[in-house]
Amino acid sequence: MASICNEKNGNKRIAFVDLEGRHRSLRLGKCSAKVAETTRTRIEQLLQDRKFGVPHSAATAEWLTKLPATLHERLVKLGLVDGRAKAVTVGELIERFMQAQNVKPATLAAYKQCTDSLLKELGKDTPLDKVTPAAADAWRSAIAKGGRVREKKGPRSLSGATVAKRTNIAKAIFNRAKRWKLISSSPFEGMKSGSQSNPSREHYVSQEDMQKILDACPDIQTRAFVAIARYAGLRCNSEISQLKWSDINWERKSLTVRSPKTEGKAGHAVRIVPICEKLQPILMDLFEQAEEGAVDMVPLAKLPAGRLYQRFGKIVERAGLTRWPRLLQNLRSSCATDWASKYPVHESSKWMGQSATIASKHYLQQRDLHFQSVTGIGPWVTSSSSNLNDSRATNIGRACTLR
Repeated sequence: MASICNEKNGNKRIAFVDLEGRHRSLRLGKCSAKVAETTRTRIEQLLQDRKFGVPHSAATAEWLTKLPATLHERLVKLGLVDGRAKAVTVGELIERFMQAQNVKPATLAAYKQCTDSLLKELGKDTPLDKVTPAAADAWRSAIAKGGRVREKKGPRSLSGATVAKRTNIAKAIFNRAKRWKLISSSPFEGMKSGSQSNPSREHYVSQEDMQKILDACPDIQTRAFVAIARYAGLRCNSEISQLKWSDINWERKSLTVRSPKTEGKAGHAVRIVPICEKLQPILMDLFEQAEEGAVDMVPLAKLPAGRLYQRFGKIVERAGLTRWPRLLQNLRSSCATDWASKYPVHESSKWMGQSATIASKHYLQQRDLHFQSVTGIGPWVTSSSSNLNDSRATNIGRACTLR
């Protein structure tokens, strides 16, 4: 049994006999009778738990968690509880998370952009249990308002799609901490990530513009690289750089594509892509000009992505066109849009090497061609009984012109 002792100076202490029969006491200092009584009850419970080797009740465990560090250390010295484990910090969690990843370099770079912002806004040495939902909300607000810094131009807000992507990564990191039992709940729980699609960066590369670009290409290697991306929908440059001459089935007019991005997913490492009529003569020219015994189909594709991007940007300008967002990726998305408009989605998405959901979310673009196929091209169609007078017809024509 434990008892409360009142000292002459007004301080209180809890006296008790430990499991070895020794008289011990826990000094509380000046406190209310209610606090002293609660502490006495908890010490009796701790003694009983120690005696029978049973885990603490939820209420006792919560009480211990909320105790100040100095008082908890006194309980440890008295043999009533074990020492607290060192709190894991935000920096330690991120280090463990990154070490556990087995992803492609591009994905790793995206992770690092997110983790750098977490370290900056939350604090590297902040214990995980001190990261509140309010702190998580503040982090998201911070990256949305000034996600990256451009030299001499100050901070520039990130797009909604980028903010959504980084939010998903942050949620994954803290969900991993919860699974590892480092925290009981994630401060990011309930936070809405938003959509990762960004329609403002979509651009459809038309057949007319594509012909101008092909005409502006300096050599057959460059023409083949651009044409394969636009007419076969391969990823630049990870998939095109993997192509071998043995990947072409000349009889079936098909291309075997290996995808480094999706090789870890069952059934997505390799796919078969049809070679359309626009791509066939270009591949034939490429084959005829290839060196005897050549293995790689497009050696140019092995250049660093940055150099390919700059090279293609100059070709676009040489063709008399304005550079569009996501220069190379929109070649692939334009191909996906063409295929989806002509062929069943389960077929076209398989050729693209992605699910129908991902295709509709990130690749397929809305085109006026489809809209006009519903409305028709030309003036409004009227019924034979309609009697539009000249003034009304003129007003409709004027309204169409203004729009």
